[in-house]
Amino acid sequence: MSLSKSLFLLLSGGLIASSIMLSKIGLSRSALSKSSASVLSGVGAGAGTAIFIYYGVSNGDLLGSIIVGIVTAFTVGIVVRIPSRWWR
Repeated sequence: MSLSKSLFLLLSGGLIASSIMLSKIGLSRSALSKSSASVLSGVGAGAGTAIFIYYGVSNGDLLGSIIVGIVTAFTVGIVVRIPSRWWR
């Protein structure tokens, strides 16, 4: 594995974790609305997952990584948007 692939995989993990943590912190401190928190976490997790799939799993399948990223973005966004006990 080359250094650039390792850096992209590191970036993808950081993007996923930081977007979800920032939306959780923003919701708990009332700095973000539910809709903006769901967009933040969905876009961050979707982009991070797409980067991870492209460089880590599929070895360059652009269409597959885009599809998985979009599905992940909608799923995470909906989970943040739906009121749950964990997000309170």
